[in-house]
Amino acid sequence: MAITSMIYTITILNVIFHHKQAQAALSQSLSLSSNKIQPEKRGPEFLVEPPSLVIFLNDTGSIITCSAKGIPAPTITWTRADGTPLVQIPGIRQIRKDLLTTQLVYLPFSASTYRQDVHSGIVRCIAANQAGSIQSLDVHIRASVRQPYEIQVYDDFAIEGNTGILRCHIPSFAREYIHVTNWLRYGDDDHPIISNLLGGGRYSVMPNGELHIHRINNDDVNDNDDNDNNNDDDDQKIQKDRHHHSHKRKKKMMFRCQTKHTLSGMIKLSANYGRLIVTKPQTKMPPKIIFNSPGRQKIIANVGQTIELPCVAQAQPWPSFTWYRIKPTSNDLQSSSHHSLLSTLIDGNKLQRLQLWTFQVPLNNRSIDINDKNELLNGEQYITPYRLSRAGRFVQVDSSLFIRDVAIADSGYYVCVANNSMGEDRIEMELVVKAPLSVTMTPSYILASDGDNVAFNCTITGG
Repeated sequence: MAITSMIYTITILNVIFHHKQAQAALSQSLSLSSNKIQPEKRGPEFLVEPPSLVIFLNDTGSIITCSAKGIPAPTITWTRADGTPLVQIPGIRQIRKDLLTTQLVYLPFSASTYRQDVHSGIVRCIAANQAGSIQSLDVHIRASVRQPYEIQVYDDFAIEGNTGILRCHIPSFAREYIHVTNWLRYGDDDHPIISNLLGGGRYSVMPNGELHIHRINNDDVNDNDDNDNNNDDDDQKIQKDRHHHSHKRKKKMMFRCQTKHTLSGMIKLSANYGRLIVTKPQTKMPPKIIFNSPGRQKIIANVGQTIELPCVAQAQPWPSFTWYRIKPTSNDLQSSSHHSLLSTLIDGNKLQRLQLWTFQVPLNNRSIDINDKNELLNGEQYITPYRLSRAGRFVQVDSSLFIRDVAIADSGYYVCVANNSMGEDRIEMELVVKAPLSVTMTPSYILASDGDNVAFNCTITGG
């Protein structure tokens, strides 16, 4: 969870200024200094402190700078986490020294010369002189060997009227450094897809790189294709698309993703287009929520953003979606019996009964039908502090919950429940809202008299 506020108080008791004693001490100091002037000494202070994380590619290398000042000028050294001084390694690592600066230089290297003890670990910068010493935060070093990689978008299935998901598949060895920047539709590569669900559109481009296409229907795909076409390569797919178009058949929805490597800056398109294959439901089925990873989902946002909490399910008939916010009564989330209903039923893309309800859910009834408000509320008082509408901060469109101008107070656990006549499914996710770290000391100054007690408050927010 983000740090909302921490306050530290510094109290100075019994402020005393003894005029006569100070005058005597000053006279003695002047008497001593008349024979010999003592040079001023000042402890080291960082001018440039190294970052806490340094990641670089093997063929580029990296230079880490540490600079400090003091009187006399401090000596700057680099050490391992255990205090062992770092030394130069010919052709691999250098230490360059200047008057106030020392640079730790990792030279470009080949994959065969990678050394775990050199190219991965924790180092520190230490500046010391006669007046004292200071130590930097731990600097985590990690070199990555450049490897060729290919991005793929695989075909996926979606039930007609539901939401389809396409994913940009990135090799596991490069996943940490590559993120999805855009999605492009076949035939319109010059216009990246943007998230427009909140504005009445059908697309959601999620922070994890997924493309969600809402309210899939037969107008989106060619439902005359046979399953063998799934194994065709890109050229064959494109040729068949053109053939189908010439026969006035419906054009398939084909998409590719664009990625960026954070270390090299390389922009790369997926090697193929992926498509959504729409299936017509043959029988009724209960909702099945699609998870992008096992366990509780986690979404991280910055203060002021508009964020989307997704809840994608496959079902027939199309389910209603209900959003809750869990309000724990203790540190143990599982023992919580407080929930806030953020919005009620959604029918297609129409917003209905947009109110916020607050009620109690008994622990032993967590699996009851929470859409049945008459049974659940059972005389409990409900409140409507604000209405959920397209103009409000909380907006539900289809199955997604949007939060505009997100604040730290919005951090917490949210639950989406999908329900139809065949059953229900639910997903729980954590929203973490971050704000820049800010430190404020109050008051800025205090005018004190002899014997007064003074206190300063240091408030830390964000994190």
